[in-house]
Amino acid sequence: MSQVTISDVTSQDYAVARSDLVDLVVTGQQRFHIRYKILDLIRTTVNCFVSSSNEYITLQHVRNDTLTRREIETVMDTHQYEILSIAESVWKEMNRCSVRQQISMTQDGLVKAWQLTKPRIQGYDVLLVDGAEDISDAVLDIILNQHCAKVFVGDSYQQLGSSGGTVSALDKVTHTHKFFLHQSFRFGPEVSYVAQCTLEALHGVPHRTVVGAKIKDSFVHAPNPRLFDPSSKLKRAYIAKSNVELYKIATEMCEDTRYLAASMTFAGGLSKYGYDDVMDIFNLYQIQEGLATRESANIQNPLVAKFETIAELKEYAESNDDDELFSKIEMFNYSGSRTPYHVTLLTQRCSNTEASVADITFSTVHMAKGLEWDWVILTGDFIDNNLILITNIDEELRLAYVSVTRARKFFTINKAVLYALLFAHDELDVLVARKSVEESVVCLWCRTLVTLASSPLIIKALSYYICHSGNRFPGGYMCNGCATNEIFEAAIRTHILIDCEMEVFARASRLRLITGKQHESASYNYNATNRSLWTGTRTALPLYSKKTNNETSQTLHSIPVTTRKAIYGSRNDRAEAERII
Repeated sequence: MSQVTISDVTSQDYAVARSDLVDLVVTGQQRFHIRYKILDLIRTTVNCFVSSSNEYITLQHVRNDTLTRREIETVMDTHQYEILSIAESVWKEMNRCSVRQQISMTQDGLVKAWQLTKPRIQGYDVLLVDGAEDISDAVLDIILNQHCAKVFVGDSYQQLGSSGGTVSALDKVTHTHKFFLHQSFRFGPEVSYVAQCTLEALHGVPHRTVVGAKIKDSFVHAPNPRLFDPSSKLKRAYIAKSNVELYKIATEMCEDTRYLAASMTFAGGLSKYGYDDVMDIFNLYQIQEGLATRESANIQNPLVAKFETIAELKEYAESNDDDELFSKIEMFNYSGSRTPYHVTLLTQRCSNTEASVADITFSTVHMAKGLEWDWVILTGDFIDNNLILITNIDEELRLAYVSVTRARKFFTINKAVLYALLFAHDELDVLVARKSVEESVVCLWCRTLVTLASSPLIIKALSYYICHSGNRFPGGYMCNGCATNEIFEAAIRTHILIDCEMEVFARASRLRLITGKQHESASYNYNATNRSLWTGTRTALPLYSKKTNNETSQTLHSIPVTTRKAIYGSRNDRAEAERII
């Protein structure tokens, strides 16, 4: 095996990617994605040590979480001591504090270096740590070693960075006193209600009540997210789960003439989102196609510069589960030949405005933590089209919970919030007196007269905007049949969503309120193991049925209101309604 030198791991990610340099650890004809794994292990070993409270790099920091069983046998069992040795050399180089050092010190590395000095913070009787749900072991070690009282403040359900080396001090620190803060002074009752529903939907979250302040807020009456009024004083934020979705929305809005008068910015600053790397990937494409040379392209990112083609760069990102780099490639794929224009446009429109005065702020959920806006607009990338069954639903709900609680006055919901409301038995409708409804009003779904029933109460579905796209569920009145969702038998039961299949459920409260009795088959059950919702003998039904018109009407009639809202939006115009989600 070739001897490793510091220059072999020099770059912003402490790794190289050229196949002519990665023979340092792996020999023979092994696939070079295994070699990429070796170099990624060196990087993650250093990062794991930096976030820990340990004094030395040991084998416990050489993590194999991203390796397959075969890769562990090939790499870890044979070369773990070499990986450890290289990681020690990298950390030593980071601490040289010289203009000639080949690997620069990172911000987390500075904190680690300070922690290793066993610092004492003098002159304070109490240390208050905010955001204690996301804190590294290195920082926690510094705080716990201080000879004074400590107060940790945070929300465990807002922990988003557990995979990035952070822990929740609220769960890890032995406390003498513990207090629960239920009152929020940021938002009012509607935001607090949705936040509470989201907490209830999280598996294992105990029943706690989030109380809002005496502030008028709303999501049902939120304005159209696609319009901008220069005279409005509402500061809005578009919060996305992924950087890719945020990039698409930001470039689209910067090009839209409706927002010419709006001042825009990115939470934390545009430089935090790494859009310059997208330009470097475009320059790599230019080199690949023979449209530029390496000298003229002037790629700034050392890692990107070491590849010959976009395909090699993509394989590196996929092999190492480098989601950040892969997202930059996706941004380039979205912009294509317009990448220079889009990057320049974002720089011109979004880098010269202070966040406190900007009309529009773009942010990911992680960057939005600790911030607040008058109006929060959630994007549609939190949850995919499988509304009910999704493997990482807890993560999606945590993201939704953090996003919703950033709003002060208005917020625009998305599918993740709809899921949380559904779990809380809320389908965004209200009861109205039948005598207050005009005789000519027809049902939102089956188009029959809603006043034909003898019941004194009628269900009215509320109207609201969904996601940043500006699509609006129109709302309307429902007849007793559609409102109570009478049981419709189907032949096949499934707890797996395949294509257009979805679990059908019902609301027992509707039967009780409208008919005065509760149907035995209309109980609402929740299976926490596979996250499936089902009701009695109800089964999954295809959303686009090939049955006759009459049978299709029965199928639509039996699908519950929230499901129909999220999928159809309008019974008479499926194509239009599908754009709602």
